[in-house]
Amino acid sequence: MTTTTLTPGPLAVDAANAARLCGVSPAHWYTLLAGGRCPPGIRLGRRVVWPVDDLRAWLAAGAPAADRWAAMKK
Repeated sequence: MTTTTLTPGPLAVDAANAARLCGVSPAHWYTLLAGGRCPPGIRLGRRVVWPVDDLRAWLAAGAPAADRWAAMKK
C-alpha cells in the first residue's frame, strides 16, 4: 500500500508572489499597496508577507480598498 503525502502550498507569500496570485505585476502590486488599494502585509522579521487565504478572500470580495477591507473583516 502506498501513502501519498500532500504538500500544501505556502500559507503566506512575498510581494512578488502576492502580485502573481492576484494577476498583476510586482510593480503594479507596489502601486496598489502605496495607494491603499490592497491589504497590508504582515511583517515577519524583515520580510513582509501576505496570507494566501486573505488574498483569496480579498479578491472574492471584489478587491476593495484596504480601509474598506479592514472594516469588512471585522
